[in-house]
Amino acid sequence: MNLKGLKEFFGVWWKLMARPIYFYTFIEKSGWKERSLSFLLSVSWTLALFISASALAIQLIWILLGLVSGVTGLKFLIILPVFAALCAMFVFIIFLITGAFVFAASFVGFGVLSVINDAVFRLFYGKSDIKESAKAFFYSSGVLLFSILIFFMAVLVRYKALSFANFATGANIVMVLSLVYAWGLWSIASRKIYRTGKTISVLLTLISVLIVILLIAAADIKLLPALERWIS
Repeated sequence: MNLKGLKEFFGVWWKLMARPIYFYTFIEKSGWKERSLSFLLSVSWTLALFISASALAIQLIWILLGLVSGVTGLKFLIILPVFAALCAMFVFIIFLITGAFVFAASFVGFGVLSVINDAVFRLFYGKSDIKESAKAFFYSSGVLLFSILIFFMAVLVRYKALSFANFATGANIVMVLSLVYAWGLWSIASRKIYRTGKTISVLLTLISVLIVILLIAAADIKLLPALERWIS
């Protein structure tokens, strides 16, 4: 992604976050339908970049420093370029792997939620538009960028600036607020797509929210212990 593409991506992201009603009402008329997957891809690679940087700060830098421990003076200056190259190589590998994984997981996750959302509106409201639902949900992936705060807090835990208990609390707050915001986006988008009232849209999109809550709760139980060992 070049500088122009990056600027365009964050411009779209800001419009979506700051003016979602305007976004879902008017942006669709200027060709946003064809760009929803590109937006999802940009979100995924942006997250991958921060995941890679976090992995470097939390684990990789310490592993590599262990390899050069005891090396000082001229020898250290000689191996410094090699050390920097190793860091760059490992970060790049992590970036590629996590970027592909995040995109695949996001595509499947938001795609499945859009199908469920469309099925709910078809069942309870008698209207269906699976393509528009999928595109709206792909755009809502913009809320995933809020998780950058979680990566930042993880680095703070690694450097003893934050306790893991506070990290877990902060991470849950970020996830809850992100989900609430996503609920708002889904409600607004569904109201525009299916031509419903606010109340109906809010209530029917709640089903998708509950599904995500169950997944987050299950992930917390399984991942938190492993995460504590990794970043502490």
